[in-house]
Amino acid sequence: MASNQEPLIRVMALHALAYCERLFYLEEVEEIRLANDAVYAGRTLHKELTKTGEEKGQWRTLELSDEELGLVGKVDCIQRRDGAMIPYEHKRGRPRRKDETAIAWPSDALQVSAYTMLLEKETGRSSLRL
Repeated sequence: MASNQEPLIRVMALHALAYCERLFYLEEVEEIRLANDAVYAGRTLHKELTKTGEEKGQWRTLELSDEELGLVGKVDCIQRRDGAMIPYEHKRGRPRRKDETAIAWPSDALQVSAYTMLLEKETGRSSLRL
């Protein structure tokens, strides 16, 4: 449980830690965050998806935080489907494959799980049903 003296952990930091411990160290300890072509491409994708989502009346981009969880993050998109609120995280890279099925990389699954927990805390609903 985070106290008022402890900073909240960014959900992106959890993603970085699960993806590459060195990346986590550089970004979170040394505070070195470099933007390369992939980062710029991802930012462009997010802008395009946000614009499209706003035009369709979908709920996009929401910042969530919870001191009890000790987390803070900005989810790319929250959409409603069949009475549920579902957090989405858009990625540009290739998905992991199991046979012919695309599945999330462990770091991506951790990131969406953290956003799901934050959303459940925000709404007070454990199943995300409205």
